[in-house]
Amino acid sequence: MKKQHAILLAVISLILSTAIVFYIAPENNIEKAIEDAPVTTEASPVNPTANPDCQISPQSLNPLIDVKAHDVEKVIENGFSNESKLYIQHVVLKDNTHLEYTEGGCVHFSYEITIYPYTPSEKSTHVIARDALNEINTPHYLNDANNKIQMLRTSLDKVFQKANEAVDEEMKLECGDAQCDISVVENKMIISYDMAL
Repeated sequence: MKKQHAILLAVISLILSTAIVFYIAPENNIEKAIEDAPVTTEASPVNPTANPDCQISPQSLNPLIDVKAHDVEKVIENGFSNESKLYIQHVVLKDNTHLEYTEGGCVHFSYEITIYPYTPSEKSTHVIARDALNEINTPHYLNDANNKIQMLRTSLDKVFQKANEAVDEEMKLECGDAQCDISVVENKMIISYDMAL
């Protein structure tokens, strides 16, 4: 009932605003009145029912980075983006490392941790896994993000149970039913998680 009421109010509001533009504009200048109408560039409020097929609501998305951690120098972005429909965090650490986190999805839940600049001392599974473990064990991750971090730790620990292998750009991680990998491209390390819902 509330949803129908909200839709009805939106339709009435649209009709009234259109009628006002046409009423106040002279017949020969309707196009000019439409062009001069004020345009808002503010982000629309989060609407979890905007896509009824989507199984993930914006309210269920959470940060991973502790933007108040002592090694965070600058916060560039921190919050839900109405444009991309993702929870986005981007900070610069005191050593000038950029750390980005995105989380979201619809029929898949996914998140991605991007660290740059990053150049491994050797493009091998053990070196990249060690560097990823060192990264996720730093204090700039939130305590309540432990489930994600612990899952990554477990997946990275499994890498060391296998022989060290060369890595071209991407290495797969074992994450149960999810798809996890680490990519090393353009001086970035990208840790990705994707789970079909």
